[in-house]
Amino acid sequence: QTSRASSQNPALKIYDFKLNALTVEQKLKRQDLLPYLSLKANLLNRDYFAVKGISRGFLENNYQWGVDFRLPLFLRQARGGYRNVQLKIKETQLELAYKKQQTENKIRTYYNEIIALSDQLKTVETMLANYKSLLRNEELKFTQGESSLFLVNSRETKVIEILQKQIELTVKYYKARYAVLWAAGVIQ
Repeated sequence: QTSRASSQNPALKIYDFKLNALTVEQKLKRQDLLPYLSLKANLLNRDYFAVKGISRGFLENNYQWGVDFRLPLFLRQARGGYRNVQLKIKETQLELAYKKQQTENKIRTYYNEIIALSDQLKTVETMLANYKSLLRNEELKFTQGESSLFLVNSRETKVIEILQKQIELTVKYYKARYAVLWAAGVIQ
């Protein structure tokens, strides 16, 4: 269940999406460290079809040319932003590991609860069978006149109490089974 939990649990998938977003942000911040070069050419004309009848004089007078070059002199801000994103990634990875550990612990706890409740159910079923046989024997003694109605009623009360206990344990057992599936993220 723990391997399925890490691949299917929505709470853990959130951290995967967050890490992917931070990786993209890290790549963006890395670009801030690089120099920037841009070449520009703009046509200075109002008409969209100004390209008709191009001549040398037209090209010399109706275009604006430009070069834009930037080199960050102080890389403190770019390096600081890049380092900040790296720290956010590390923090998210630690949160993911913590959440995985919490999820695994929940699954183990619920699984241990299932095992304990299964053992208790087996014991209660054995007790129920024993109390039912005691009730049959008490009813047989009552029909033969060797017992009283009080003893038969007390045996029936014990059988009913054990049936109630069995129902309670069965409900707890199924709740624990579904809790394992919920903790694993299989059901929501």
